Amino acid sequence: MTSRSVRQFSPGDEGPSARSEIELVLFWAAWCRSATAASDAFVREANVSPYARWVLCDYELHRERCISWLQIRSIPTLVVFVAGAEFMRHSGGLQRRDFRRIYQDLVALGSRPTERKRP
Repeated sequence: MTSRSVRQFSPGDEGPSARSEIELVLFWAAWCRSATAASDAFVREANVSPYARWVLCDYELHRERCISWLQIRSIPTLVVFVAGAEFMRHSGGLQRRDFRRIYQDLVALGSRPTERKRP
């Protein structure tokens, strides 16, 4: 379930970076069937959507940090950060098409201001 496009959350991580324009963090656990399916879809989509930072966080390995840092209480939960700030979150099952739609919407929102030409 790993990919060079997806980073595994590690204990030394400080959290989302303001330098990373778009960051998608999926909180999952191996014992949860819908979370495992979501993490597989997350990895597949990350491989074809490179303009974001994709991070998997194993809830069981980092339970205390997940609860204290972002108040994650259910899995799977996707938290999206834009420029270091939480932009949205979704708890519950997600499929690859859901990750693709979220990613494309974020890229579209972020690209609009740079594409406009000023008079």
